[in-house]
Amino acid sequence: MKEQPWLIISIQGYGLSKDDKELIRSPQVAGVILFTRNFSSSEQLKELTKEIREIRPGKADFAIMVDHEGGAVQRFKKDGFIHLPPMACLGKFYEANPQRAKDQARIFGYIMASQLKEHRVDISLGPVVDRNLGNAAISQYGRAFHKDPEVIIALASEFITGMRAAGMPCTLKHFPGHGHDIGDSHKIQPIDSRTKEELAKDILIFKYLLSMAGAVMPAHIIYAKVDEHHTALNSKIWKKFLRKNIGFEGPIISDCMSMAGAKNESIGATQNNADLVLFCQQAPSTYKKILENTKRPKSEISAKRINFFYQPLEDVQKNQSMLQITEDVLRISFSRQNRTENYYKQIKKDR
Repeated sequence: MKEQPWLIISIQGYGLSKDDKELIRSPQVAGVILFTRNFSSSEQLKELTKEIREIRPGKADFAIMVDHEGGAVQRFKKDGFIHLPPMACLGKFYEANPQRAKDQARIFGYIMASQLKEHRVDISLGPVVDRNLGNAAISQYGRAFHKDPEVIIALASEFITGMRAAGMPCTLKHFPGHGHDIGDSHKIQPIDSRTKEELAKDILIFKYLLSMAGAVMPAHIIYAKVDEHHTALNSKIWKKFLRKNIGFEGPIISDCMSMAGAKNESIGATQNNADLVLFCQQAPSTYKKILENTKRPKSEISAKRINFFYQPLEDVQKNQSMLQITEDVLRISFSRQNRTENYYKQIKKDR
C-alpha cells in the first residue's frame, strides 16, 4: 500500500537528531513546523533547512513551515529578521489612512515571506482572518486585523498579495471564525453558541478570500448551533459547507492537535477530515507510534490538494511587477530592519 503524506511534525533543537531524520524520511510525514527553539541565527537556520531538504528534496509532498504572523506570534525576530508589528496595528492605521495601511500590509506580506524563503522556509501559516471580537487567543495578542469584515478583507488581501509576490501561498485561519470572546482553544474547549446566520460576517471574510487561499485551517471550536458534537475541524457539516457551499478546493490543514480544543478529537478521525494534520511538541517516540498506528492510503485528490498548496506560485514569483511590489517600496521597507521600535512608535503616532 502506497502511503499518503499527511502529518506535520516539530523538532526539538537547532539541528536534526537521529530520530528526527528517521521521521522526516517517512513517506507519511508531509512537513516540519519550526519554532523559536529551532532558531539561534540566520546561518544556523539556513543550515537546518538545508539539512532537512537533503533528506526530503521533493517539494510536491513536503514543506518546511512556521507561524510568522508578526507581533507575539513570530518565531524569528533577530539576526536580520524584521520583527513585524501585530496585524491589529494595521487595522488601527486603516481607520486613519486606508490606502497607506493597505500599502503597508502588502509590504509586510512581502517582507515576511521573502525573508523566510531566503532561509528555505516554504510556508508561514497565516494570515489570521478572524474578527477582533475579544478572544483571548486572538485579540489579546493583536493577531486579528480588525473587527470589521470589510477592513479585514481589504488588509488581508493586500498582505496575501505581498506573500504571493515572494512565491509563498497563504493559509486562512481559523475557519469559520475564532474571534468571538469564548475562550482560548490552546487552554480550553471553546463552545460558540452563535447560529450560522450569526456567523455570517465571519464566514463572509473566508468567502471573499478563498480565491487567494493556498489552504484553510479550521478552528478547534464547537459551534453548538451547527454541530454540537464536533469542532469545525472534524465536523462533516462544516466540511461540506467549506467544500460545497463556498467552493474551497484546496487542502484543509488542522491547527495543532496538542491544543486543549482538540482533546476530544482523535488523530485517526482528524486525518480523515483534514489533508494535513499539524501535531507539535511531541517526542519522536510519540510520532513513531502515531505513524505506526495510523496508516493513510494514497489519495490522488488529497495529493493534488497538497501539491497545489506546496507548489502553486512559481510563475507569480517570477513576475513581481504585476503585483505592484516596487523596488523603491522594498528599499524603504528593508531600511527599517534595525529600527523596529521606532516603527512601532510611528504606527502609534499615525493612528
